Amino acid sequence: MQWQLENIETMLKQHEINLQVAFPLLKRINRILYFLTKEDKYKTHLFQSKWFKKGMRYIHLKNLSFKEKRQQQMLLEESNRKAILNRLEEFIEQNSFPREIIDFFILIYSGRPESDHSAEEVQESFDLASQIERELIQKYFEKGKINRGEVKELRDNLLVIENALHTTGQYE
Repeated sequence: MQWQLENIETMLKQHEINLQVAFPLLKRINRILYFLTKEDKYKTHLFQSKWFKKGMRYIHLKNLSFKEKRQQQMLLEESNRKAILNRLEEFIEQNSFPREIIDFFILIYSGRPESDHSAEEVQESFDLASQIERELIQKYFEKGKINRGEVKELRDNLLVIENALHTTGQYE
């Protein structure tokens, strides 16, 4: 989500999209980031004042027709998708995350299924994997192999993955 924020800001700086088109997505991403992180920088009033100040630099007011707005929204979505895929490719090269997790997100953001499995089968598999992950987290906590902070971090990571599935609309 932070990569999307960076990409949107770059597009605004280069006047590829209008702030009026980008703002609803910026607002939604910011709200999700605050929910997940509880960091002050994502609070609504700080977000709005930050983008109001930045917006004055990026603003190029022009009444857009419905067709122009839709084109810019599609351009924004495609640009965000490509930016995320590029960043994920960088993570593959760095070996900083498990390859399975990176492949999972590449599959989500590439928008093309690599198998003949239906969305329902994939959702069932994902639900099962999520349940197993939660049970393992609980088991390791009970055995004392991980502390409360690690439990929170692992559960938050799982929530991010689940949220990514639902925000991309892949399996709803």
